[in-house]
Amino acid sequence: VGPMGATTHSTPSSSSSLSHKKKNKTGGLFSSSSRHQPDQFDAYARANQLFLEAVAEEYVEGDLVIVYDYELMVLPALLRKRFPEVACAYFAHCPFPFSPNADVV
Repeated sequence: VGPMGATTHSTPSSSSSLSHKKKNKTGGLFSSSSRHQPDQFDAYARANQLFLEAVAEEYVEGDLVIVYDYELMVLPALLRKRFPEVACAYFAHCPFPFSPNADVV
């Protein structure tokens, strides 16, 4: 999977790959007082939603979903909202600075 992506794994021999707040759009993880431009955040949230829909088409109960990099940082929460029992791992290849919101990841 490239620098932006999520992968679901059903079994070791078969896998399918997918290349990679406003409260009401992404499950309530971020306040509406974001420092980002609203249109940019909307695009970011929409991209994560599109990945959610793509993963949902492939996901089978019991799969492990690996979310790769910061572009999809909201995706694990969206996955857990849709599939409460999903096994989900998040990987970022760059250092992640401490933040009061780090527990959201």
